[in-house]
Amino acid sequence: MKVTICLFIISVLLVCAGCPESFDEPNSEIIILNNSDQSIVFFTQFNNPGDTSLSTFPFPLLPENIEVRTIETYSSDTIPGSFRSILDKDMNVILMVYLFSRDTIEQVPWERIKDDYLVLRRYDLTLEDLEDINWTVVFVN
Repeated sequence: MKVTICLFIISVLLVCAGCPESFDEPNSEIIILNNSDQSIVFFTQFNNPGDTSLSTFPFPLLPENIEVRTIETYSSDTIPGSFRSILDKDMNVILMVYLFSRDTIEQVPWERIKDDYLVLRRYDLTLEDLEDINWTVVFVN
């Protein structure tokens, strides 16, 4: 019983002892415009320019977790985030916007997508790039 109470208290302390100064409030948004005849799935991630593998994804993209990341044909989605402040803080980091075919995610196992790099398109964007394109990523197949 004492062990359970101790574990509970430690868990609560760990949850409450976060690092709020390391969290960047959303201060910008990106629009992804799908000007194609296929549904796409997007994923955004900050990374160093040399790393192009999908092994750094925090979770696999699977049919059951892509609904909020899907952009239907000839439509768009707005993604809020801390893009501006993160890119402004570290000039060695870029924003990678990955676009996948929804059909691929639904039909091909994630391990194969990752190993064969089945990405429709990847955009590597700096803060300057985002400002130049007016924070709008346009996909046309």
